[in-house]
Amino acid sequence: MLPSIQHILCPTDFSDTSINAFRYAVRLARHVGAKVQLLHVVIPEVEALDLPVVAAEATCTRIETARTMMETLVQEEGRALQAEGATAPVVEVSIEVGAPGGTILDVARRDGASVVLMGTRRTHGLLDRLFGSVTQHVVERSERPVWVVPLDAAFAPLHEVAFAAQLTEADPWYIHLTARFPGNQVQRLHVVHVVHVHREGERDRVSCDELEAFFAERRKGPEVRCHLLEGTDVAKELNAFVEAQGIGLLVVWSRHHNLMTRLWSGSQAATLAWYTRVPLLVCRSGGVPAGR
Repeated sequence: MLPSIQHILCPTDFSDTSINAFRYAVRLARHVGAKVQLLHVVIPEVEALDLPVVAAEATCTRIETARTMMETLVQEEGRALQAEGATAPVVEVSIEVGAPGGTILDVARRDGASVVLMGTRRTHGLLDRLFGSVTQHVVERSERPVWVVPLDAAFAPLHEVAFAAQLTEADPWYIHLTARFPGNQVQRLHVVHVVHVHREGERDRVSCDELEAFFAERRKGPEVRCHLLEGTDVAKELNAFVEAQGIGLLVVWSRHHNLMTRLWSGSQAATLAWYTRVPLLVCRSGGVPAGR
């Protein structure tokens, strides 16, 4: 069965970043025939022990305010699509109470989301630098694929897609899966491997020529092009490549801890996830975005 995206979970905190991510999610949903679940997590009000009723009332007020804002957001996006001559996909509104990162993960698991789609911004406050953003928290812990959308990214059909490769024996399988989604619209798949210039054995891997020849012989699916980049900063090199090539989506399969460690530790995470101008899809090994 072809991989599919049927249910997009899109958390929002009503920031410009999350609103842009919602707009992206709606258009992606139209493109692949999915529904969108717009989620807001209300952090409960905390008061002194002798004022529990006041705290409960404050939390209820936050919930009602959030519901009104979400319904307005959905209506505005529906009108925008109507003005474009397009039909809006199904959008469900959900509100939960709790800590944002953990609650998003719980809802994705509970409601069977195919993918979690979240926004990311390129400027961060002190708490982000110390503890990491909610988006990074979800990326690092989610069992579901996570689609990270930069603030200024607008959805477009995903004809040019890049795959961050290790060039191991497993890569042809993950390249095959990547080429088949979303909606079988990928026309050119760029397989990109960053060769660490100071690390021995980096070139003792699957040959780029062999990889391209393997997929060319299949005569089905997108054109596969293999690229070797040299550098010591994986995230920086990947970012530069996708921006220069006009890539619409960078796909990372987190099948090996060493790749995720190189991508998501320290400055690598800030460069690739927080500051990327290209949407990023992080998938777990053993599957593809799929419905329940």
